[in-house]
Amino acid sequence: MFALKLARAVGLNVLLSSSSDRKLKAVCEQFPEPPIVTVNYAKNPDWHEEVLRHTDGVGVDMVLENGGPGTLLKSMKCTRRGGIVSQVGYLDRQKFDDAQEILPTLIDRRIILRYTILVSIRCRC
Repeated sequence: MFALKLARAVGLNVLLSSSSDRKLKAVCEQFPEPPIVTVNYAKNPDWHEEVLRHTDGVGVDMVLENGGPGTLLKSMKCTRRGGIVSQVGYLDRQKFDDAQEILPTLIDRRIILRYTILVSIRCRC
């Protein structure tokens, strides 16, 4: 939600993915204008192709990826050439079957891949 609010605040178009149509609908109702494009990745195993269709084959400028090895390659495949994939989480603990495709995809699409570590600091003052 933070990324969505930040993107909207600076006027970016948002394409949001979730495994829940209910969640996608709720977000679209909460942020009606401009409309948010949604993709349900649970219903569509080729969700990255759907993202490309929504962007006329170009791909998105930036992906905030929180799935991990199971979704990283698809996130890269739906990012425009020269785009950014920022790995901000690691939910998927699957075997990394796509590892051999990662480097060629990074090179071909000239993607900037970042791994962001979110740190929580607790002060005992």
